[in-house]
Amino acid sequence: VPYTRTKFFTEFLTKQMCAEKMHFDWDQTFVNAELKLPNSPIVNDIPLDWLDYKKWNLIELTSSYIMLLIKCLGEGEGGLLLHCISGWDRTPLFTSLLRLSLWADGATHQNLDAREILYLTIAPV
Repeated sequence: VPYTRTKFFTEFLTKQMCAEKMHFDWDQTFVNAELKLPNSPIVNDIPLDWLDYKKWNLIELTSSYIMLLIKCLGEGEGGLLLHCISGWDRTPLFTSLLRLSLWADGATHQNLDAREILYLTIAPV
């Protein structure tokens, strides 16, 4: 799934922007990824028009991707591979969000309290 680089979030922080008003500029020359999803029941059961992803704000984009990844984990046949084709930043972002979401839903790491799961998620390696 195409997603913005961490440099985009630096601008977000320094300009004290609101995520609902942030839209990624998909027309930049370095953006070469397209969202291509298979025609499958997992994807088709999500009530979203995936062709509109370039119109979504940062919250809609992130939550839609997380919804897709959680649905793939829950209903898919096998595992899930996350990999950033352009560097290192998006893979840990989505891995962290998935881990926190699954923990909050009681699906994983239930022996950890909130501080421990946060440390496990964002602590340096």
